[in-house]
Amino acid sequence: MMILKIIILIYSTLNILVSILSIKKKLPILNICIFIVGSLLMIYSVWDDFSLNKMISLLIGLLLIQLGATLNGNFLKGRISFSHQIIRLIISLIIIYIYWRIM
Repeated sequence: MMILKIIILIYSTLNILVSILSIKKKLPILNICIFIVGSLLMIYSVWDDFSLNKMISLLIGLLLIQLGATLNGNFLKGRISFSHQIIRLIISLIIIYIYWRIM
């Protein structure tokens, strides 16, 4: 259980750091906010105990991060990087599966 909390905290913290560093790339503020809100929801999901409500916040957080990555890719490259999205989706599914098993 503690390992999952650490993984989620590291993943969400890295996303927040990337969001802050993205300000220099002139990414739209909405994209940056989507990443930060998604990451904060993930942090909330591991705060204290595991519950269905926190699982829902984890799901919403992961969806927001996925959306933010899609928007950023489209903004920076003019297209969506499907390989990048698939990797993020696999990471998200692994986190969800482990969270569900612990709950």
